[in-house]
Amino acid sequence: MECMNNVKDYTLLLRAFGDKLRYLRKEQMLTQEELAGMAGFNRSYYSDIENGKRNISFVGISKLAIALNVEMAELLPTKEEYNKLLDLEARHSQESITYIYGNC
Repeated sequence: MECMNNVKDYTLLLRAFGDKLRYLRKEQMLTQEELAGMAGFNRSYYSDIENGKRNISFVGISKLAIALNVEMAELLPTKEEYNKLLDLEARHSQESITYIYGNC
């Protein structure tokens, strides 16, 4: 397996994280503005995270986990969730995408 070195791989990972975050936020019936405020972010910054446009720091992930009252690991997409996004992306782009969890 190749190492993750394709910019698209990172973009998909950010999207997968944002999708998981959106799911957990909606599960708790929170708006973006509410969760952003609880975590100490402005809504615009939070929206960019949820939409896969920002690479959030470890500290930021910790703030979101505390605000959502979940373990940090629950915010991270599983291999299966990420693979679903890879499959969807591959179907749309008709190109091979490096498997992110391979051995480097």
